[in-house]
Order: sequence, then structure tokens, then C-alpha cells
Amino acid sequence: LSSMQSHGKLDAKAHPGRLAAATLASIQGGLLLTQARRDPGQLAIALDAAYANLRSHAAPRRGGQDGAFPRAVSAPRAATSAAPPAERPSGAAARR
Repeated sequence: LSSMQSHGKLDAKAHPGRLAAATLASIQGGLLLTQARRDPGQLAIALDAAYANLRSHAAPRRGGQDGAFPRAVSAPRAATSAAPPAERPSGAAARR
């Protein structure tokens, strides 16, 4: 991110260290939720949020185009159980 900022791709007012920490926290949180809920869609949501945050700090391109980060293309969401998380079996009951 610092390199992107020095090359004019990241807004000069952005804080690369904070952006990196926020991105990593989002990814780790998404991984934790994916494991806790047994739902890989949780990671996709976290990645979308992290990417949107990074894009919001992109330096504007000449000609009025979007900044350095292209539009995110979300991965297809994995199918999840129709039951809400509280009603899904857990532990040994889920493995039967």
C-alpha cells in the first residue's frame, strides 16, 4: 500500500498502515465467522468489505475514471442451510 501511495495509486491522505491492519482484521474476522458458522459466505462478505474500504482510498485517475482498484467481482456464495444458525445442529449432532 505504501508503494501504491508513492506511485500515486492510493490517496495521499490515506494511512497505509491503518488500511493494512483493517484489511487483515477483516480477513481474519471473516475466517473466524466462516469457521464458527460453517458458512464460507462469511469470508466472501468480509473480503467484499475489505476491498470496498481499499477502493474508497484509491487516488482518482485522470479523466474521471475510478481509482487504482478495479471493481470487485465477488465469488459465488456457497449454498448454506436454510435453517438459521441457532437451529442448525452443532458438534457431534452435525456430523451424524
